[in-house]
Amino acid sequence: MYEQIIEIISDHDFPDKWTQLMPNIIKKLQSTQQLDEYYSALLVLKSVVKKYEFLFGQERSPLLQIV
Repeated sequence: MYEQIIEIISDHDFPDKWTQLMPNIIKKLQSTQQLDEYYSALLVLKSVVKKYEFLFGQERSPLLQIV
């Protein structure tokens, strides 16, 4: 259920309304020692990658920021 909520929010809000998503995920992955926080950050990252993985050109630019 948590994963579905994140997918819906990131699908509608990223990158226009949720501009700090990628910096926040990177910060969390680099700094946390809590397994649940690490897992949550990875779930968000997975949902963003899933959204952009099969797009081409300019539509794929948010994914290129991740890579």
